[in-house]
Amino acid sequence: MANASSASTTVNMTGPVSVTANFVVSYTAIGGSVSVTETGILYSSLIANPGSPGSPGGGTTTFTVTNTSGSAISGPIQLVLNNLPSGVTGANNTGTFMGSPYWTVPNSTSLANGASLTVTVQLNYPSSTAVSTTPAIYTGSLQ
Repeated sequence: MANASSASTTVNMTGPVSVTANFVVSYTAIGGSVSVTETGILYSSLIANPGSPGSPGGGTTTFTVTNTSGSAISGPIQLVLNNLPSGVTGANNTGTFMGSPYWTVPNSTSLANGASLTVTVQLNYPSSTAVSTTPAIYTGSLQ
């Protein structure tokens, strides 16, 4: 018999059975609990494909995430860059979340009140591109 209150369960079927699965989100938006600052993007023609003539370059920047919540935040902490211009992609990102690249903030298993962590972001884009983004911060797994 399936247990509806268990995180996992086994259903043995000996004939036609209707099964409903209810999934729980494994991440939480924490934008109001942190401040995010960026150092500015430094463009380099060597970011995307070093030594490949005509390949797009890209930029490197550092984002700093500071806990402003008044209590510790449990990680991992994920930085998502939303609203990137067309043609701008992540070069060293952890993955993609709802169409936007994301980075797992290093050493982010816990972030004490007032503490900060940084993540270095590399983006691929042509030199003539004006890069802007809307960062979002989450805890948990974005997979």
